[in-house]
Amino acid sequence: MIAIETATSQPKTSRTHLLLVLGSTAIFLSIVVCVGVYFFFIRGVKGEPASIATIERITAEFVSELRERDYSTAQNMFSDKNRNSIPIETLEALANEGPIVAYQRLTVCEFQVFFGQSGKHLTGTGLLHNGGDLVKFESTLLQDPDGTWRMYGFFLKPDGDTTPWGACKHEQP
Repeated sequence: MIAIETATSQPKTSRTHLLLVLGSTAIFLSIVVCVGVYFFFIRGVKGEPASIATIERITAEFVSELRERDYSTAQNMFSDKNRNSIPIETLEALANEGPIVAYQRLTVCEFQVFFGQSGKHLTGTGLLHNGGDLVKFESTLLQDPDGTWRMYGFFLKPDGDTTPWGACKHEQP
């Protein structure tokens, strides 16, 4: 018998097939790079993730230490980069503020991650609950080289709008 070869029995490497493979590869590599950037820069690869839960937990611990008047523990929660610039007297004055004295709980309504001269920052704004009243606050954390998030700043904003927003939309006083 004589074998007859047809054009369909031979593998084709058409231009369309090549473009499809290259395009799929480019899309796959783009996704891998985006996920890598997200985990490396935003979420973090060591320590706690840069998340709303992280800033809420650390800020709540800090405010609780102030309310309990444990100023040395509160001061030690600050980053090495600014711990010495926060005197105990400043923490005592903050602890005597009405919202801290009556503190019950807090909720972070929004947060953002950014990179500053001192490193990776996690800033959150939220509502501090104190006996039926709400007070707006802002908290900033700094990630130390070992991946630990530390306090970098905390501000009460008693004149700020306390209408729940963001993650706090369903909050009740």
